[in-house]
Amino acid sequence: MIRTRLPFLLLAATANTAWAQPPAPPRWQVDWGQYYCSLVRPSGEGRPFATAIIVIPGGDSTQIIFIPDGGSPPSRRASSLLLLPQGTAFDVSLATERRGERDVAVVSGLPYEFRGSLVGATELQLKEGNQIRLRIPLPNARAAVAAHRQCTAQIAREWGVDEAALAALRQRPVTTNLFGINADDYPPEALLRAIEGRVLVRIAVSAQGRASECATVATSGSAVIDETTCRVIRRRARFRPARDAAGRAVPARYVSSVTWLVPRD
Repeated sequence: MIRTRLPFLLLAATANTAWAQPPAPPRWQVDWGQYYCSLVRPSGEGRPFATAIIVIPGGDSTQIIFIPDGGSPPSRRASSLLLLPQGTAFDVSLATERRGERDVAVVSGLPYEFRGSLVGATELQLKEGNQIRLRIPLPNARAAVAAHRQCTAQIAREWGVDEAALAALRQRPVTTNLFGINADDYPPEALLRAIEGRVLVRIAVSAQGRASECATVATSGSAVIDETTCRVIRRRARFRPARDAAGRAVPARYVSSVTWLVPRD
């Protein structure tokens, strides 16, 4: 996920997109927000915080967010995530961020395909070195992942992205220059009025690593920010192109986000 400055806010506004929510398995909730599908493990059983797995449909990464019932989120350090019993490990970072009205702990560095690794898992561990910092039980993970996939697949289709085609790639497109966006691109009228916003865009990346298409799929709320984002991406963004199963460079469409935040002293 690309940001112009500082982490984005976790927004819970409901989108206009219609989504028929599948029944969630016991102890899980599947929710659709304006920008993401979330798979939520509510608090309870000695855990004073909810665990949310956040995926932008057709996107390029996964986050895990720990949302406290009250007080502070788990603020323990972590450098890796381990899924049991299979022993699958991921290098991650853990940071506390202000999102909306509360502080949450955010695990970053997970690939988009991370949730597939949850199938068959019964426990998630956050670790610092060999020391276990946090344990999260994962009951009914297989059914929870299936329900979550229904959410992302349907929304991605409505946004013009084929999740199955993305899943078949050996490598998704990756921007090599942060979409070419810099501070000088902030629309003057938005900057003057201190307008901020996060926009989700569908990008078609050619086999040569250029943006052949850019379109807004979830607005920032500011037409000038939306338009500027795609104009700069089409003009200056550079990518490592997608690779198919044979390793060949191929065109691909995916979704990513850009957050515009007014610089502060």
